Amino acid sequence: MAFLVVLSLKKQERLFMLFRLRQNKHTLVCVPVKAPEDEAALQKTIAEGLNFLKLSGFEMAEMAVENVDSTLGSYFAEA
Repeated sequence: MAFLVVLSLKKQERLFMLFRLRQNKHTLVCVPVKAPEDEAALQKTIAEGLNFLKLSGFEMAEMAVENVDSTLGSYFAEA
């Protein structure tokens, strides 16, 4: 499974790509070297991330808001 996640941290949008590796029960988290500086850069980075995942063989769909916490909540702790 793969997820593309956008979180607002310290008033800045941050992008995370998560890969859940089922066989060895590990999760790989990828973060861009440079955080997007504005909304246009964020949207471009999201589009590039989705394209990468699609080219990698993942079928992407937007997750319903009510499922986010139960699916991804354990990956992100509140500061």
